[in-house]
Amino acid sequence: PSPRGRGAGGEGETLHKSGFHVNLTPLGQCLAPTICRLLLSNWYKISLLYALALRVDDFINSSTHPL
Repeated sequence: PSPRGRGAGGEGETLHKSGFHVNLTPLGQCLAPTICRLLLSNWYKISLLYALALRVDDFINSSTHPL
């Protein structure tokens, strides 16, 4: 066997396989970029809604509200 991993029966193979690989189905390959695009295009709306929800929660849980 040669030092580069090429030899009889092992053409192109390496002994150590590393890295993180995710195999997506065709549906996943289509949906993943779409979901990411929607989240990135609406991040400001999401953050505003989250901030509003925090304020409402603080208002409800505070002991000084007029109700």
